[in-house]
Amino acid sequence: MMRLFVVLFVLIAVGISLTGGRSVSAKGGGPWPQTFRISGGGLPHPVLVVPTDTLLATAVSGAWYDEPAGLPEPPSESTRFQIEIVDPNHDAEPIEPPKPYVIGPPARIGAQDGPGWGQPTAAIAALLNRYILLDAAGRLSERPTFAQVMQASAKAFGASATINGNPTDVAIADHLLTQIGDMTPALFGVQGTLIGSRNLHQVQIDLMFGDGFAGDRLEMAYIPPESIAPYGLLMARSGAGSWGYIQWLDPPGYFARVYAVTPEFDAMMAGLGFVGRPEGDIVSDRLVPLDRARQTFGIERYELSNATGQHAVVVPPEEPDIPPRCSDDACTRWLPQPPFTGTSMDGEVWPLPVDPFPEAVRPGLFVYYPHDALGSDRGVIVLSQGSAQLNGSNGREDPYFASPALDAVFKQQMARFADRSSDHRLAKTLGAGIPAVLAGVLALAYVAWSTERRRRRTLAG
Repeated sequence: MMRLFVVLFVLIAVGISLTGGRSVSAKGGGPWPQTFRISGGGLPHPVLVVPTDTLLATAVSGAWYDEPAGLPEPPSESTRFQIEIVDPNHDAEPIEPPKPYVIGPPARIGAQDGPGWGQPTAAIAALLNRYILLDAAGRLSERPTFAQVMQASAKAFGASATINGNPTDVAIADHLLTQIGDMTPALFGVQGTLIGSRNLHQVQIDLMFGDGFAGDRLEMAYIPPESIAPYGLLMARSGAGSWGYIQWLDPPGYFARVYAVTPEFDAMMAGLGFVGRPEGDIVSDRLVPLDRARQTFGIERYELSNATGQHAVVVPPEEPDIPPRCSDDACTRWLPQPPFTGTSMDGEVWPLPVDPFPEAVRPGLFVYYPHDALGSDRGVIVLSQGSAQLNGSNGREDPYFASPALDAVFKQQMARFADRSSDHRLAKTLGAGIPAVLAGVLALAYVAWSTERRRRRTLAG
């Protein structure tokens, strides 16, 4: 069964296999995480939980359930709603069949693993319950925006806020709610030294709805301008200060999932006395809205070459499923047999660039042999250096058989190299032969001309 894990960001990039398809997308096909669609139970229409809400609620504990299974059946009179896990990157396409859900207490959902019912975390239960009550009251459309949900929640249940644990007045709470409703999920990257250990002048912001929904709050950390970027940033409290780290950039790169705020938000916080100051040199910063971010982990291209210096670039073949690593159709051998000798190709496998550091890619290096020591029909890949995206690498692997589709592409390229080598040898042969033939023709012509000249002189005398 699929589980919905949404962390602050993918801190370790997905490993790339040479035998896989062209790409593997993170988080269900794109940068947005999976989210929920709620229906049934007398609701006027299905409602899609805004992915931003799911991000924040899941960030509290890193998962969306406390117990995946084992809870007893809810009372028969409990109203049962339907919860679908959907992919917001592909028109909210369902990822698995709907599960029954009851508000509780305790809130329960159809089991993820094993018999019985599961129990969502307090934050997820509070989120689902709030959407159900808002939808039942006719306050939400089928696909509301985050700002619309914030406003509807405040009107229905009331909203309050604290800053660094201190309650704010109603006007500031309302302003915070409006500004946070306008924040934009994004990927943030920065290059500098010791970013992770700097004083970021963080401000703790809690926004709560009503008083009867345990865990129904937004827990944010605000980083004022100048601390790490010219603009302010919001982060989920649980992930604030947790950075992805790219050691092999110079200077090192740090990245995280954040929430971009408006200049008005920065001005409001500065007016309340929350400002930052420079804490060291920043070489570069970049902020990429999540809905425009490139977050597909996979292979962009292969660069192949041979001993004669020929070079070619090929795109990976489409392969929906990773095939078994067998040497033949009967799968009689799973591993190639060394030694690997004979004609070979050198190769580089280049990962797809991903945000927020598309330049942070490093090719994997390998040698391709069309057969192993036992004459396999499928070629062998011997990897000497793993490829890397951001701070993730698939490392070095033992030699293995190429997939059928990839093997066909590599063998075809080897044949092209061989054909071009033949053409090159023919051209060299012709290049050497034509001058020799021409010299011979000129020599014969000279001899004939010289003989004729002597004959004419003899006749003239």
